[in-house]
Amino acid sequence: MHRHIPIKDSESLFACYEAIARLTAEMVNAAEVGNWEIVSTLESESAAYVDALRRSEPHPTLSRDDIERKRTLLVRILEDDARVRAMVYPRLDRLQKRIDTARRANTASHAYGSMARY
Repeated sequence: MHRHIPIKDSESLFACYEAIARLTAEMVNAAEVGNWEIVSTLESESAAYVDALRRSEPHPTLSRDDIERKRTLLVRILEDDARVRAMVYPRLDRLQKRIDTARRANTASHAYGSMARY
């Protein structure tokens, strides 16, 4: 879902950060119940907002209050992202081990299968 998200002022800038914060919080909830398809969908949506932030640099000048608001949102986003990663990485490790085991079994099958023909 890559849509054009214009960032012209601090209001639209914060709309992006708040959307990312909402999406990463939803990712935590989905990961906690093991709904990895939803996690992936939410991550893609979040990535569209992050991409919009990157494309829109330099960002509007912010007041001190806005800088603090941005910092608070970034901390929340990073904390939720870390929580999701903490749930995803063990799952990825288990998946990688399964792939490695299947690959070794396939290699052995090909090796011993070709020997059986002789």
